[in-house]
Amino acid sequence: MEFQLRKALRSLRFAIVAPERLCSDPDQRALPTFAVATLVTVIVLLAAAYVKNAIPELQPQLQQWSQGVPQSPQAHKFTAALGIAIIQSVVSIIALSGLLMVLMRFLTNASVTYSAAVIAVSGCASIANLGTIVNTAISIGLHNVNAALGPSAFVDPTAHGIVSMWLSKANAFVVWEYVSVCIGLASCSGLHSRFGMVVGVVAWIVVMCGTGAASLVVWVTSGAR
Repeated sequence: MEFQLRKALRSLRFAIVAPERLCSDPDQRALPTFAVATLVTVIVLLAAAYVKNAIPELQPQLQQWSQGVPQSPQAHKFTAALGIAIIQSVVSIIALSGLLMVLMRFLTNASVTYSAAVIAVSGCASIANLGTIVNTAISIGLHNVNAALGPSAFVDPTAHGIVSMWLSKANAFVVWEYVSVCIGLASCSGLHSRFGMVVGVVAWIVVMCGTGAASLVVWVTSGAR
């Protein structure tokens, strides 16, 4: 178990410095890597939420998103935040692994397994967590709860909340994460890293289009009420 833990921590480092080595170890198991990535991500998400809640300038925007939600004791709020962070982390890794596995198989005809995709996506959680830290600092500096290293920094979340939240996914760290995962999957399949770069960008475009369509539906239905 300790051996697998070291491999999982090493994957978090490879995602940033050498993504082509993400899936290079045939003895690495998906479950320990997934568990470590989930734990680290939950800690980072909770810390980011705590910091944002402590900034007075962000309170009006946070309260706008929580309108209609009953107030609860502080302990209940922490439990709710913990549950949301765990669900967000688990679902994002599982869903992204499936999506990138399918796109790699479809676009490159590579024999990518779901286990390899989970290892690569879990390893690249370090990039997502780095993005969370940097984007939290940006949101505090700009007094914009959805600000990130991208176009969302220029959109007022109080006036255009849905658009601001959607654009928060259009930031440099998300693209970096997708490309790094696909470079790792391409390398373990014997392909050049440029195939991974292309698939990573395509995957990001697919996700942006999908979430954009969902945001449009939410905007239309909320405006109709």
